[in-house]
Amino acid sequence: MDRELRRYLASLSAARLPEHRRVDPRRCRLRVVNRKGSVSLSAAFRPREAAYAARKLILAVDSIFHDFLFRPLYLEYRIRHLNAPED
Repeated sequence: MDRELRRYLASLSAARLPEHRRVDPRRCRLRVVNRKGSVSLSAAFRPREAAYAARKLILAVDSIFHDFLFRPLYLEYRIRHLNAPED
């Protein structure tokens, strides 16, 4: 799951995405941090880009919960860790 999440997060910077959905890597770099199986997201940005980075970090989290984790591959994860219904 770690590698796939990293790929997914990188895909949020793809030029094919509309501007309002895309993360501009020149303004904000999002990354996945995995410490002993505990995963978190971090953002690196310049102080003047703080508002942009906050919006894009929230977009990334929302996208992970509503797109990435809803792939059939992660059904068991959703059930076990997010208390999702089994149906």
